[in-house]
Amino acid sequence: YTSVGACDLSGALSGTTTLAPTACYPYVLRGNLTVPVGATLRMAPGTVVKASYSSYEILVRGRLEAQGTADQKVLLTSLQDNAPGQWVGVRMDGGTAILDYTELRHAGTAIYLLPSTTNAVTVTNSFIHDNSGYPVDLPNVWQLPSIHLANTTFANHANPYIIVGGGTLAGDMSLYPPPPGLLGYLMNSSWTVPVGATLRMAP
Repeated sequence: YTSVGACDLSGALSGTTTLAPTACYPYVLRGNLTVPVGATLRMAPGTVVKASYSSYEILVRGRLEAQGTADQKVLLTSLQDNAPGQWVGVRMDGGTAILDYTELRHAGTAIYLLPSTTNAVTVTNSFIHDNSGYPVDLPNVWQLPSIHLANTTFANHANPYIIVGGGTLAGDMSLYPPPPGLLGYLMNSSWTVPVGATLRMAP
């Protein structure tokens, strides 16, 4: 895609927006990028998105689909692309995110879920590495069912844990072994398992 130029990207999207490497390479965040409620952001295989400043993020209130392939991954990183913490990462605020064959690197917290009962995050066949904070941050324990990680590898994090805040379980919940590269779940506060609820911990 060397014959295709870069495109700037920022602000709130509307409707359905599709990013593709045949149109722009790379896409450069020149400010925060918001996917509002009712909007969809699709990233085709081979799409590269680079944030130009450390405070820029992708905020998802609608739907994010970053779906690469084994040969053409979607890449989310910083413009400098040489050190952790050079952009914020993906923040969920009640939206849906599907990351498949996606590489996410050089952020602060790679994936952060704001307190919302409608967050839904699925990460499969992906590589998340070299981020300065916790790779996944859930402020409340009842958010654990909101994220699904499968066939995904983590590497080079100073805090290689899924950090989970406190709170009360909303119902039965199961904890599964962490993905490769993570050491487990880090309780940031007390978890309460109320009467009638069950917390299961798989082998």
